Amino acid sequence: TVFFNRGRLKCFNLWDTVSNNPYRVRDVPLSDYEGGGKVKVREENRVVLYKNSQCQSWDCLLMCPNTPTMTPRLFQVFSEDNAIYWFSQYALKLQPFYDTHPLKAESIQPIVNCSRSHPDWSCAHIAVETGLRKFLKYTSFQR
Repeated sequence: TVFFNRGRLKCFNLWDTVSNNPYRVRDVPLSDYEGGGKVKVREENRVVLYKNSQCQSWDCLLMCPNTPTMTPRLFQVFSEDNAIYWFSQYALKLQPFYDTHPLKAESIQPIVNCSRSHPDWSCAHIAVETGLRKFLKYTSFQR
C-alpha cells in the first residue's frame, strides 16, 4: 500500500521496503514522526522506537541535536520482535559513538551493520572492525 500526505510519499509497499533493505540507515525528516499514525513506543538515550500504523512497521530513529529537522532512521521493520531486539542493541551500542562525535547516516551504516553481524561484540570490537579506532581513546569505550 502507498500512502500520500500533503503530496509526499509516506510509505512504501511491503515489497519495496524489504527489497531495499529495511536496515539501511536513511536520513528522514523529523516532521514525518510528529503525529500521522506514528506513536513513540520506547526511548533510550537518543534512540527512539516508533510504531508506524500507516505502514504497519516499526521505525527506529537516532535523534541528533546537531540536525534538528532531519534524523537518521536506523531501520524500518515489520516484526515487533525484531524491532524490540535491534532497538535495545542500538540504544546500547551506538551511545559511545554519538556521545563522542556527531554521526551522519553514512557513518552510522557500518556501525549498525557490524552490530547486526556480531551482536555479542562490544563497542570497542565494533570500532576496530569498522576502522573507527580513533573512538577508542574515549572513556565510554573502555567499559
